[in-house]
Amino acid sequence: MRILRTMNHSATKIILFIFLVIFFSACNQSGRKKIMPETSPVSVKKFDIPPGADPGVPAELGGNGFRGDGWQTKTDYNISGNKNAVKGGEIVLSLPEYPITLRSIGKDYNTFFNNYLTDLLYESLLSQDPVNDEYIPRLATHWKISEDKKTFSFRINPDARWADGMPVTAEDVIATWKLMSDPEILDPYLNSLLNTYELPVAESKYIITVKSKEFSWRQFHYAATAFKIFPAHLIDGLGGKGFLETYNFKYLAGTGPYLVQESDVIKDQSIIIRRRSDYWGEKERFSTGVNNFDAVKILFILDESLEYEKFKKGEIDVLSVRKASAWNEKYEFDEVKRGLILKRKIFNEFPTGYQGICMNSRIAPYNDINVRKAFSYLFDRKKFNEKLF
Repeated sequence: MRILRTMNHSATKIILFIFLVIFFSACNQSGRKKIMPETSPVSVKKFDIPPGADPGVPAELGGNGFRGDGWQTKTDYNISGNKNAVKGGEIVLSLPEYPITLRSIGKDYNTFFNNYLTDLLYESLLSQDPVNDEYIPRLATHWKISEDKKTFSFRINPDARWADGMPVTAEDVIATWKLMSDPEILDPYLNSLLNTYELPVAESKYIITVKSKEFSWRQFHYAATAFKIFPAHLIDGLGGKGFLETYNFKYLAGTGPYLVQESDVIKDQSIIIRRRSDYWGEKERFSTGVNNFDAVKILFILDESLEYEKFKKGEIDVLSVRKASAWNEKYEFDEVKRGLILKRKIFNEFPTGYQGICMNSRIAPYNDINVRKAFSYLFDRKKFNEKLF
């Protein structure tokens, strides 16, 4: 069964995968040929290092027995997934353009697909509660903010592992910081943002301290959640230029629940994302009910008409409809009427940014509430719907 869906901007942003990991598909039972004969979770582990902290690191420095006195953490946070979701199976999606690079930072990286995939392959030190936006653990179990709000400390989870099996340590954070601040990655925004911090300092194998040069609530937020951590043992010594060349058309191994193998990348045509069988965070609370599909295949189809025909033939499982006119007129063919293809509006509670018309109420004439009301009254919603949508 295929699903046709639309997004509702007044609810929350529905990134395709967020929807899909919550609701499981029966597409493997539909008779369509599988992506591969076997789509079970995969592993690329090379180093068999057991979970837990290095016994040489004392408890007060983040090792075994760490109590977290004076630190912050959260264990009863909300989850975005469905705890009854079933894992397994595969799904085929589509996007219009193949990314110009497969890197998640540096020159030309900023595409929808790369941003989408980055969250599946790599992780930040902290995440955010999907209901109230409070900080919650991810690669780090605990965090601490100094009295002057300019020094941030994180205790890395000793169980965290890279896809190749190596443990995550403070050195990974430092190596990532050095790479992202290197002008040779040709990413001026990232370079300038990192310039507002000093280079992180490893207090121990599991405790990292970051100092901000500026005072702003954003500084902790960026340090904790905005930067995905990369493995020092793979990027050390590359420098910005070397990184751009080495990882322009292949993926760097991450800590996230999915990976992309070189054999699953067909340039300009498709990329297959596979669920890891040995993801370190599989049993963590933040993983409840998400990351369910064993394989997600992305087809890159620039021609909208071709995409439409492939969907009708069953070669694509889910199609996102962004035009109200298409929703009401284009998708009324026989399979829809017979219930073989379902038209659904999907809502979730995942936080997102806003979209709309914003007025700066600090300057004239927008500081006058009557002017702002006038703009609201002048916005002819009915005509917009009739003429544009």
